[in-house]
Amino acid sequence: PGTEVIIETRARERLTQATLIVSHGDEDGTRVAVQVDGRSLRTALVVSRGGRYRFHVETEDGQKLEERRGRPIELELDAPPEVSLLEPKDSPLEVNEQDRITLEIDAKDDFALGEARVAWRVLGTTREGRAPLDVATRGERRRRDRGTFDLSGLALRPGDRVAYSVEVVDNDTVNGPKVGASETKE
Repeated sequence: PGTEVIIETRARERLTQATLIVSHGDEDGTRVAVQVDGRSLRTALVVSRGGRYRFHVETEDGQKLEERRGRPIELELDAPPEVSLLEPKDSPLEVNEQDRITLEIDAKDDFALGEARVAWRVLGTTREGRAPLDVATRGERRRRDRGTFDLSGLALRPGDRVAYSVEVVDNDTVNGPKVGASETKE
């Protein structure tokens, strides 16, 4: 949804005008202007949902023609990113409250990845948050990278247990970004 589609095609004979009719279900359809240059046709539309489109044309000799069924519009919905936390493998992992933990992730998305971050929660408390992860995922379809999770900003005390996962958002600017998350570790 939200993709602009450019349709360029050629007719069997020269045309004087054309219209693209876009329908969704039983409705009559929306008419979209088509640029005509002899036998060449060109138009653009932004798809919002599945349906069908068909051309209505007029030939140079005045004949009006229209496709009967038209052609399908099938949308490929944007899925959230897939995220795997490869390192550290141990969970629970014993660390000091001021440590920086190296995280290795593998992330992929059907269109493109956005920012990566660490979602954390101190178990047994209401303290939680998200911290940016310094990996270069933005704009990539797949990325395996290492970043650091700095515990010093979490105000941890000895004995605190922290649950964490890595979240990666996608770049869906039409319907809003989707978030994929790795498994949770401690």
